Amino acid sequence: MCVVSMVMDHYEPRIQPLDWTGLGGGTWTNTPGMREQIEELKKLIAEFKEAVEAAKKIDVLTKQPDCEDPEKAKLLDRVAELERRLDQLENSKRRRNPRFK
Repeated sequence: MCVVSMVMDHYEPRIQPLDWTGLGGGTWTNTPGMREQIEELKKLIAEFKEAVEAAKKIDVLTKQPDCEDPEKAKLLDRVAELERRLDQLENSKRRRNPRFK
């Protein structure tokens, strides 16, 4: 089994879709708990992306065949959607508070 596949198996249960209903339909909820959850999710996504890139390099170096599983590839779509929604939240906050960085 290729390393990319193992990375997907490791992160799939950790990166779950968020319940966006508590965010007022996509607006930023400025509560301490929400900020912490969002920061943790950003760190997890960054860690996942770094692991996938490292795994791809290992697969190339060890001459592993491209073994992308369509079911596992759905995790990449989930991560992209989470990133898109997080960007929307941050942009929404910036529009309401120009001093927000």
